[in-house]
Amino acid sequence: MTDLDLAVIGNCQIGALLDRSARVVWACVPRFDGDPAFCSLLNGDGEAEAGYYDVELEGCTRSEQRYLPNTAVVETLLHDANGGGVKIVDFAPRFERHRRFFRPTMLIRIVTPLAGRPHVRMRLRPLGAYGAVRPTLTHGSNHIRYVLPGMTLRLTTDVSITAMLEERAFVLDHAVALVLGPDGGDGGGRSDARRGLELRRVAIVQRECDVLVLEQRAGMRGDPTLEQRPRRRERGRVLRVTHEPGRRASLRAVNAGHRQA
Repeated sequence: MTDLDLAVIGNCQIGALLDRSARVVWACVPRFDGDPAFCSLLNGDGEAEAGYYDVELEGCTRSEQRYLPNTAVVETLLHDANGGGVKIVDFAPRFERHRRFFRPTMLIRIVTPLAGRPHVRMRLRPLGAYGAVRPTLTHGSNHIRYVLPGMTLRLTTDVSITAMLEERAFVLDHAVALVLGPDGGDGGGRSDARRGLELRRVAIVQRECDVLVLEQRAGMRGDPTLEQRPRRRERGRVLRVTHEPGRRASLRAVNAGHRQA
């Protein structure tokens, strides 16, 4: 794709880039220097067959997008030709637990109907080995596992698993949540309980999700700067995201091992 008008979400552990339709076009797992499980950004102008994660609204005619105030939570509104619409909220959680900040390698998506009877199709198509390998899929009653070389992603959701696997369009008549991250590898029990807790936390995102703060530069109204700053110095590439007046987020990479604190 040549349109680099992208939004960014992150929590200092993981980051992702979204286009104006809330399609995740770039995200490395489990760190900023990891394998790009979502890499359709590099596909040029052609339609990518995989390497993305999106919510497709049938008959979509326009979209709107913004950051929720003082957060790196991205809200996208999609509208169709029949007056229907959906709201998509994307973020990477960061919240306090046991007097410490918890920054899981996780992307959370909440999709809510706004009007009419919107028909949506949800597509999750990660790739492995830098875009060369498609995953092997396994699933349970409320999750899908995407087995890739060197890692396994797990999607836990209250969306119909059949609709997700078959990428079938369905009428969205209530809010749904999707939690995506590395698989815990414990085979059920504790993992399912933990994912259930994460889904419940979705409902209180604006109170608990203390994601990247939009800091106003001195003397420049409407010019927030976002930086993904790990607490420890680590070598590797870390995203620095800057929003200039009249423009959306742009990216530049810095070397975390040599950056000033």
